[in-house]
Amino acid sequence: MYTAQTLTETTRFPRLPLGKYLQVAAIAVIGIALSIAAMYLLDDFIRTKRQMEFDKAVGSVVARLEQGTATYENVLRNLDALFRNSVQVVRDVFELYSTVPAESNPAIRCIGYASIVTPRELGEFTFYARSERYYDYHIQPPGERPLYMPVLYAVPYPQRASVIGFDLLSRPELAEAAMRAQQKRTIIASQVFTVQRDTVSMVLMIPTQHKNSSDVVLPTAHSRYDGVLFVEMDVRKFLQTSLGDSVASDRMISFRVLDEWSGRTPTVVATFGTSDGLNVENAFRSERRIAIADRTFRVEFTSAPILTQGIENYFGIFALGGGIITTLIFCGFVLSVLSAHERAVRLADRITEGNRRILEASRDIIGTITLDGGKWQTVNPAVQSVLGYDPESVIGRLITQYVATEPERIRLLSALGSKEHDSTTLELQMVAADGSIRWISWNISIARVEGIAYAVGRDVTLEHQARQELELRSRQVHLAEQLALEANASKSAFMQRLTRYLRSSLVTTLEGMHHMVLEMDPSNEGQTRFVKLANESSDRLFAIVNDLLDVAGEHAVNHTEAVELGCILHHAQKSYRTSGGSCIFVERSVEHGTHLAAEEHVVAEAFANLFVGLTAGARSGAIELTTIINAQEQVLEVQVLAPYSGHVAELIGVFNRSQHDLVEALAHDRDDILFRFGLAASQIRRVGGTFSVETLGQEGNVALITLPLA
Repeated sequence: MYTAQTLTETTRFPRLPLGKYLQVAAIAVIGIALSIAAMYLLDDFIRTKRQMEFDKAVGSVVARLEQGTATYENVLRNLDALFRNSVQVVRDVFELYSTVPAESNPAIRCIGYASIVTPRELGEFTFYARSERYYDYHIQPPGERPLYMPVLYAVPYPQRASVIGFDLLSRPELAEAAMRAQQKRTIIASQVFTVQRDTVSMVLMIPTQHKNSSDVVLPTAHSRYDGVLFVEMDVRKFLQTSLGDSVASDRMISFRVLDEWSGRTPTVVATFGTSDGLNVENAFRSERRIAIADRTFRVEFTSAPILTQGIENYFGIFALGGGIITTLIFCGFVLSVLSAHERAVRLADRITEGNRRILEASRDIIGTITLDGGKWQTVNPAVQSVLGYDPESVIGRLITQYVATEPERIRLLSALGSKEHDSTTLELQMVAADGSIRWISWNISIARVEGIAYAVGRDVTLEHQARQELELRSRQVHLAEQLALEANASKSAFMQRLTRYLRSSLVTTLEGMHHMVLEMDPSNEGQTRFVKLANESSDRLFAIVNDLLDVAGEHAVNHTEAVELGCILHHAQKSYRTSGGSCIFVERSVEHGTHLAAEEHVVAEAFANLFVGLTAGARSGAIELTTIINAQEQVLEVQVLAPYSGHVAELIGVFNRSQHDLVEALAHDRDDILFRFGLAASQIRRVGGTFSVETLGQEGNVALITLPLA
């Protein structure tokens, strides 16, 4: 097919048009611009990443400090709960509840309780304190003051025995904190103050509730005093224990805690980490507030040099250099591709001519369609010989315009939009130019990258008609067999009813003859011979009737048994779901425990066929079930209401008009609706019930069924 001249031409280096070289130059400019943008973006990304690491480290520190604050506040809350829930808290109880938190938290210097005492009550209070085994209890510092708040209990004891008796109101920082605690009636924190030369302390206080002496009777007057519970803690140790063991992120930051008190210059309480990053120009900085009781402390964070230094600072320059080099390589590659493309185009022109001849000679429809809607892009002349359309008139139109039914259009669009399968085969009804229906078997291969699908369609109308004829015969035979079973069941039921009636009549006749024999004259030979002959005839008739009843029972198709309605509906709904039904079931006054005289599998299959027939083609909606027990006629009346469907309503009319020739009417069936109705009606009548189906217009399609009760 290809000559030596063709191969020789493809090896030449073709000369490209000027526009191609301009395109390569534009690519180079864009590549350099993108490299510069990548440099700035990478620098910004690295700084953002470092900022996130810095914020994460700051958040970790803040979270640990807040958790540590909650721990010390909980100590006060637990003691406050003890005082509120107790009539009196004596020394032993206080030490029992305070010793463990005091010894387990190294930052706690002291846990104590101080009472508010007036000068008039000072002697009585001192007496009570000494009764608690503080035998040398006295107020510190001594002196007369309008109000005292001496420490009554202090833990750990005896390490903090020097605190017992100390008047908190004698120190301005503690007096101000006590006054604030009384006003706010909640946990408060004092200002930071120096206890010793190297110890910076802070006191947490909470007021205790005043107890009315008229409400309680105690051996002491201690209950009459208000007071405060307090926790004195070493601020630096508090911060260290709250932070706990150092984590990896702590190496990236340094921070200091400042105490901001009204009217005072902020003072640095503690500093953690190195101070090398304080004067670094590109260091990250952040400021947070830590709440301790009712006070807030300022925490200033600064990134450590380890976070802002390293080889990452040069990644932007590396990106710029790499981008420029990549751009130059890519431009050379584009020139090579354009040259190869030019050679390929010349070769493709020769190959395309051969493919065009193959497409024109093919009897199958071959073309390409878009994935977004199925619009024809190309199609061969076979579309005219198969469907009768001119190829030029087909190109640009949607393939769904030629599909006969809406469900098949949906199937085709679903296949084009599938993300799982690259190829699929569909048999669709296509509308020809003369209005006839042609069955086309489509083999569709999807090329998602190109956004198109390659479609090959073969006319299978004759094969499909033969297959439909075979399926129609199969359904007709199945329905005829079901009608034969119904007729056999009806005959057996009639024979059973007839023989039972005859046997009942014979029994009545024999009873009458028995009374007549008792009253007749034994000496009358004529009457005696008549009675003897009548008795022999009755015995023979009775035997014949019994034989008929036995034969009718042996040939009965149905072996009725008591079965619950709930079991029947359960199996029917399960079969409906298995067959692809998607409607939901709504039950109104359905008695699942109702017992029916019928075969379970026959009635369940009948309901399943009815559900499928009523909802053919429906993708949503509800099937409403309603039952009524007719005690007078000993039957269960069932109403099945399904959503309205036009073609189902049309076939309901065909079904009602074709009751006597339903097998032949299957030739006009669609979606097996007539077939399903015929099976359901025959199966219901087979168990002794009745069946009817009607359409209510837009209200829906309804089936009415009666079933014999057990």
